[in-house]
Amino acid sequence: MASKAFAPGDIPFPLLHVDTGFLFKEMIEFRDYIEQEYDVEVLVQKNTEARAQQLEAEDAHSEEYIYLKKTKPLLNALEKHEFDCAFGGARRDEEKSRAKERIFSIRSEHGVWDPKAQRPELWQVYNAKLADQQNMRVFPLSNWTELDVWQYIKRENLEVVPLYYARKRDVIKRNGMILSVDEFVEPKEEEQVKNQALKKGWLSDEAESVRKGRRVLALTSEHKQNIRGVIHDESSTGKTFF
Repeated sequence: MASKAFAPGDIPFPLLHVDTGFLFKEMIEFRDYIEQEYDVEVLVQKNTEARAQQLEAEDAHSEEYIYLKKTKPLLNALEKHEFDCAFGGARRDEEKSRAKERIFSIRSEHGVWDPKAQRPELWQVYNAKLADQQNMRVFPLSNWTELDVWQYIKRENLEVVPLYYARKRDVIKRNGMILSVDEFVEPKEEEQVKNQALKKGWLSDEAESVRKGRRVLALTSEHKQNIRGVIHDESSTGKTFF
């Protein structure tokens, strides 16, 4: 969207990747590809503190993990680069806590979001003024549903991370979660490795036909589950179709 908005010029701001250290290699490769394809600067921010480095992928659901691996490095990046505003892709239909968040979301100097202090956004008129030490998160896709996202991807013929297409992969079940065996997760002696296609939370194993232009299923309300310790909620529509 940024590329289209500023065409034929270049994207006038850098992209920021808050690296938890546990992203699939396919996602890192796609990030690097986008950097080259769009000739855009990509900033990578990571929390190198000892406690943050001790956290594992299985901790991804905890408040400590979210703060040390995501929130704190984001705040550090905003301060380091003196950014007043950071664009994000959050949507209101993703979870209850985001349902009441504004498109222009004001944060305190400590990154705190106060729902009671939000500004009205009537008739798509936004107040972008900031007080000292404040910063702003802007969510242009707030009113989009999951269906809107996939329809836009289809319409614009956008490339996506290959992981969205289900394929057979080695997985284990640990603490009620399905974990992909990779450089971050190694099976324990008592754990059984299965090679299976992950249909829930991914495009179905029929997704090959998506590339051929057929209109097929993507996700349903039953796909809510733990993958890598993160709960993936169903969209408000319940289903996503091409």
